[in-house]
Amino acid sequence: MPAENNHRLDIPTWPLESEAVRVALATVYENGDWGRYSGEMSEQLCDRLSQRFAAQQVTLTSSGTIAVELALRGLGVGPDDEVILSAYDFPGNFRAIEAIGARPVLVDVVQGRWVLNASQLGSAVTEKTAAVICSHLHGDICPIQEVFAAVDRENVAVLEDVCQAPGALANGFTLGTQADAAVLSFGGSKLLTAGRGGAVLSNDAQVHQRIKVFGERGNLAFPMSELQAAVVCPQLDVLDEQNEKRLVAAERLIARLDTLPWTSVPVTQDRHVFYKLAWMLDPSVDRGQFLHVCAELGIPLFEGFRGFVSRSDRRCSKPTPLTQAERAVASTVLLHHPILLADGTTLDQLYELIELAFKKCES
Repeated sequence: MPAENNHRLDIPTWPLESEAVRVALATVYENGDWGRYSGEMSEQLCDRLSQRFAAQQVTLTSSGTIAVELALRGLGVGPDDEVILSAYDFPGNFRAIEAIGARPVLVDVVQGRWVLNASQLGSAVTEKTAAVICSHLHGDICPIQEVFAAVDRENVAVLEDVCQAPGALANGFTLGTQADAAVLSFGGSKLLTAGRGGAVLSNDAQVHQRIKVFGERGNLAFPMSELQAAVVCPQLDVLDEQNEKRLVAAERLIARLDTLPWTSVPVTQDRHVFYKLAWMLDPSVDRGQFLHVCAELGIPLFEGFRGFVSRSDRRCSKPTPLTQAERAVASTVLLHHPILLADGTTLDQLYELIELAFKKCES
């Protein structure tokens, strides 16, 4: 029977059922911390994140989006400063810079990829540059060592956005452990999920003191609850196992679909983590038509970020050409991570359906 006539893909519901999470929630209920400002679970989560990311200081936040703003404030970024970021990135990062009163400065992405091109930093850094945001996106890994080499570390802070890549490794280092600060997200779709929530990680006590001063308004204005902290802790125990399963599935998908008219993230010897698995469609493929066909076939593919290439000069600076970011914005399609935890039969069906979608677009 052709794949298109089968039942819809059997995609695991996210978050997965977890007895460990249920027990953690029951514990918070039984000890009463569910109704308190802080308690044992927040302390435990801070300790776990501190150990995992070699961070002496951890600040839990109400979301990953606010974590970026708070991290920038903690790094001393202020009004009239400039912050460099990729022209293809999560929209909240651009808005976080604006919220401080700083000016976003856009640089291009690496050709055929979704991460900042460090070779363009020399043209983007000015005496007003206060920070660079390095986002690890779609299973791709931002070349952070190249970023370090391209900026004056005494005057330019580096912030890692690890919201899509908890547990990833590059050059033997866990992502989020080398920059001046890093941020995590525990949003509802994330690999570590509490529905909402986030964290700022750093070894600089002043970063967290500035965050505390900004957020202290009689009580903390951007907190994470005990209930949220409770459900993240047990997920840390299975993160590496789930990441490995997603990686194996992603590598098989990339290899099997390599002959189709699109390109994928280059998987290297680093340990990639896939919150989204991304491809860039060839110019010959109409993305709107392709995604329409995918929707009809039940394939969970969707557009990537809109990026910032069309933002006005009033809102940001564009000191370098953004050709590759324009391509990423126009041609990226994403596969959400839950299907990477599906069984082999479901993945086989997915292969067949994606191949069928391209054939339908050709006819």
